[in-house]
Amino acid sequence: MSFYVTGCSTRISAALGCHPGGRTNVLSSCTRPNQLLDLVWRIRQLEQPAELVHVNATIISFSGTGSTTLTLNGTSLTATGTGIFNGIEVDGGLQLTNASVTSATNLTLGGSSSFFNSTVNGHISLDGTLSADLTTFNSQLGGNVIGVNGTGVMDLSSASWNITNGALVLGQNPGSSGQLTLGGLATLTLNSPLVPSSIIVGANGQGILTVKAGGGITSNGLTVLSIGANPSGPGNGQMSILGGGVVSVGAAVLGSGFPGTVANLTVDGPGSRLNLTDALSSFGSMIVSNSAAVSGGSLSVPQGTVTLESGATWTVTGPAGQPDLTVGAFVPAAPSFGGSSGVASLTIQGAATGSNQTSVFIGANSGANGTMTITGAGSAWSSTGAVIVGLGGMGTLNIQAGGVLTSGPGGFESQVPGTSGVSGDIGAQAGSVGTVTIDGAGSAWNQTGAVRVGDAATGTVTIQNGGVLSTGSDGSLENLSGVIGVQSAGQGTLTVTGDNSEWQAGGNVQVGASGTGTLNIMDSGKVSADDLSVGAAQGGQGTITMNGGTLVLGGLVQIVGKLTVGDAGQGTLTVVSGAPDDEGDITSTAGSIGAQKGSSGSVTIGSAVGPGLQATSSQWTVKGELVIGEAGSGILDIGGNASDLTATIGKESTGNGTVTVENGGMWTTTKIRPRCGRGQQGRLEGHGGCAGSVEHDSRSDHR
Repeated sequence: MSFYVTGCSTRISAALGCHPGGRTNVLSSCTRPNQLLDLVWRIRQLEQPAELVHVNATIISFSGTGSTTLTLNGTSLTATGTGIFNGIEVDGGLQLTNASVTSATNLTLGGSSSFFNSTVNGHISLDGTLSADLTTFNSQLGGNVIGVNGTGVMDLSSASWNITNGALVLGQNPGSSGQLTLGGLATLTLNSPLVPSSIIVGANGQGILTVKAGGGITSNGLTVLSIGANPSGPGNGQMSILGGGVVSVGAAVLGSGFPGTVANLTVDGPGSRLNLTDALSSFGSMIVSNSAAVSGGSLSVPQGTVTLESGATWTVTGPAGQPDLTVGAFVPAAPSFGGSSGVASLTIQGAATGSNQTSVFIGANSGANGTMTITGAGSAWSSTGAVIVGLGGMGTLNIQAGGVLTSGPGGFESQVPGTSGVSGDIGAQAGSVGTVTIDGAGSAWNQTGAVRVGDAATGTVTIQNGGVLSTGSDGSLENLSGVIGVQSAGQGTLTVTGDNSEWQAGGNVQVGASGTGTLNIMDSGKVSADDLSVGAAQGGQGTITMNGGTLVLGGLVQIVGKLTVGDAGQGTLTVVSGAPDDEGDITSTAGSIGAQKGSSGSVTIGSAVGPGLQATSSQWTVKGELVIGEAGSGILDIGGNASDLTATIGKESTGNGTVTVENGGMWTTTKIRPRCGRGQQGRLEGHGGCAGSVEHDSRSDHR
């Protein structure tokens, strides 16, 4: 049926006389003549005592076939009353054009109320305003649009709106604006057990969705929440979950990458929650604040910003076997997608916390530029798997002002093979660039596995002003805790500088494995590890520079703690020379310079070759044997202090060792063995001090 009211302000009333077996009398009136009222009403007999019940504007249609539309053009329709069944019921659909409808009791679309029964589908199409309490909407297989061509506003404070196998659109066509507010006890439920349903906030127009205290959105089945994700151009969508509002959906998408898109999502206040079962992909802007929470699914931020602040929490839960947190991913444009610039940031601040279950990619692919920042005391993020900074693109990780990051091993073996025991990889794939800064007292990156810096590309780590990097072991036979300059194309640099700044390695460290690695220990910074190899593999180039820092190897366990400079590659260790108050202390259980055949190693303690340099307080203390030129070429230049239990210069047939003590330097040892026969070369010279005995090898010609 059709009910048209045009032109005048119209009041429709029905006086229902209810008698057992009786009929209903219908009275209607219009304040102006020549109004067309085409009504077909079907009213079910009430099981109540015989009395007169006044119902203002109760509109019911036949439920047999077709659909019903109530159209109001420039007219206001109001329903009031105190009875249980008072209100407006429209069986089929409600279309409002430049109109407003207010219901103080019940407004029902699609029938199926306790009073009337219907099988006809219902939907709403709104350009106007709609405010209702105690409302039940039942919509099936239809599009529900608020803001079709004009402005549509729906404000529900105590409502139940059920959409089955359908969709809700706010702001459908260009120039339109759709606004929906759910508060009080208002709920929106999407039932989609067979086909996906969707909530589209800003299609071709502007969409605004607000869920306030007590309001909620729930989903039974897969529901996609789309905010400003217009597939044909810039979208404009804004959603807020405030003051304890709760939204539970399957997946969520912010923006579609087109320039000029507005896609904003705010979750704010204690009790406010966004619950996901699938992915959240953000190309826009998202803020979670003031103890609000987000949980479930994965988080992908190809471009745009996501901020977690002021005690808020985010729990990322999957999927298993795939990276579940990505910050910065370049995606080229497509016919229905604007693309992603790849510039993205995730910020955790103000004692906010978060976690994920697999791995974190920052700067996922070529062209991407992703940044993750954890800042402020109490701010923390925990990843069960590894954190990769610069997987294929540019990645930046900032941990500062007391922020803490914790990461476990693995989760990216399909992207970088052989990394099951790695908890952090900086500059992972060819062409990538990774940068990590751990800055300030209390700032820390705690890893249960190993760290790689400059894996197949460029990686830089700076630990400063009291920051701490703590790494475990990769679980391999090599017991690696950290590698700087991993593959042949890898270029890695790690710097520890400032009071209480420290790298605590719970295993062995390689500086220049097959690539180029640099370790700088400066200005009271400290590095501790088991064994340390500089220039570990053939082709590897490793450099350690110390200027007022401390290197401690081995700890209390005497079977570890060896410092090897030039293992199978090229290694250099320099304690920078300068004023007498410069400090650079090294402690190891054993030492080897130029260990394997073909290797070369050079160690300079507080001096450089040449006259005129002053002795420094720098020192290298070797608790056991020190070998210079074991099977390769080794050079030790002492302008500070070096001490060991025993020393061998030129050990194997291919070994070539040289020790120079100069400029006031001091070498203290119990025995020195210059083994100069059978091809070995050993030489001791200098202008400093040498304390101990020289043991002559009968096989050599000692000079």
